[in-house]
Amino acid sequence: YHMEAIKKKIFDMGYIPVTSFADGKEAAICAQAMHHGEAAVMEVNSVEAVISVVRAMPEMTVGMTVGTAAQCQQALEAGAGFLLCDKWNEDMLRACREKEALLIPNCNTLVEVARAQEAGLLLMHYAPAAGVDDLRYLTRVFTSYPDARFILTVNDDFTEIDRCASAPFVFALRGRWLQSTDVAAPDYADQITALCQDIFTRVLGFELFHLGINMENAAAACQLADDLHGAFRMKPRDNGPSSRFVGTEFEVMKRMYRGRNGHFAIGTNNVDRAMAYVTSKGYEMDMDTAYVSDGRILTVYMKEECSFGGFAAHFTQKNSPWPR
Repeated sequence: YHMEAIKKKIFDMGYIPVTSFADGKEAAICAQAMHHGEAAVMEVNSVEAVISVVRAMPEMTVGMTVGTAAQCQQALEAGAGFLLCDKWNEDMLRACREKEALLIPNCNTLVEVARAQEAGLLLMHYAPAAGVDDLRYLTRVFTSYPDARFILTVNDDFTEIDRCASAPFVFALRGRWLQSTDVAAPDYADQITALCQDIFTRVLGFELFHLGINMENAAAACQLADDLHGAFRMKPRDNGPSSRFVGTEFEVMKRMYRGRNGHFAIGTNNVDRAMAYVTSKGYEMDMDTAYVSDGRILTVYMKEECSFGGFAAHFTQKNSPWPR
């Protein structure tokens, strides 16, 4: 379904930049610059902007916030792929389904979440009120409605991306990160491109977690672990029959494992999104190695032929019980 394709596009990108423009031409310029920054989704503030973006960049999925059924119909006819709304009704839902567009209701209470779920709307928008701990509140919602996923509006501070992107119920982040740019500046397009690249890097949140070193047997692994501890004062801890950690930085394998030299673990805010990104770059995942808990992949290796300098690579979910 087209709706599912739009939903996947939003998830894979992981963020929705909210933009405001005086005319459609400015929106089209921004869309082109965003596309150069690997962005494929944007939200605009007018039907005119939707039309301009769809014409100039048909590969860009564009959305809009609407308040009435009439606005909903106008945005859909202009080519909007998704709509956010505070108040929705069956007519709006029917219109979106006929156009195979995505309706994302604003749900700030459990009653609104329940109503959305009854209508089959499992992707919702949440904009926290001032002073509300958004992650704590959504954690409570997630406990009651584990199928619910949220577009979470955050402020334009990049630290909000780091804070929120790894939560299991956060489908994507929404913010006004691009509003700091001046459309009249000569380097405006370059600024937009660089910002989109930076935001996406933060959404992925790639970080080296540990280095795995292959050893011939358990005795050799224990000896290396002791040597690393003696040299760098990192505390060793046994990880069962497979390996021995030294601090969180080294995993000494008790056998010749993946990779000619060993492996490294890359922490990420969302393993599924990380997999979507690297597969888009031509790499392949070894799904037989996936460790899944509560329906979420916590760790998975790339295929052996995707080694880097003789090291295999795997992703690890940040903020999970899986060891670093």
